[in-house]
Amino acid sequence: MTLRRTFNLAIGLGMLVALLIGCGGPAPLPPIQPNGSTSNGPLPLATAEKITVEVGPDEPQIIILEPEDTDVMRSPFYLRVGVANFKIPLSSVSIHIAIDAQCIPAGSPIPEDAQRVSLPTGTLEDSRFELPLGQHRLCVQAANKDNIALEGAGMTRVIDVTIDSVRQQNND
Repeated sequence: MTLRRTFNLAIGLGMLVALLIGCGGPAPLPPIQPNGSTSNGPLPLATAEKITVEVGPDEPQIIILEPEDTDVMRSPFYLRVGVANFKIPLSSVSIHIAIDAQCIPAGSPIPEDAQRVSLPTGTLEDSRFELPLGQHRLCVQAANKDNIALEGAGMTRVIDVTIDSVRQQNND
């Protein structure tokens, strides 16, 4: 074998090894931006898991009537919650919505902060519920008049919604 042929064979094998090494590894991770997101999409939602507990027909529960899970819509939108089989009067129930935040455990006080909205006690709807553009996870919880999260499998519901546009308000 000549020196030239040996040299070409060594280069060819080196290129083949480099190609196999490059193709055989895991895909590179996307770079992390200063805000913590990656270039491939938004941050994961703050609520780690969806609550989709089925309850019996006679068990107390809240039902999110509008919007539905995975809806894509314009903000503000109509938020409507229903209730069934409550043992306490509706006038003693308050509905709390955590926006991109953890649900509160049953029996614990629901805090008043920037990530939570409370409907007035006894109210089950808001015709002007506003969210910014993007994907959001809503944790809807029933609480008593003292804002303590109610016990029971059906007292907390979680849905995902996407806001694709925001209506501009006229200040005439």
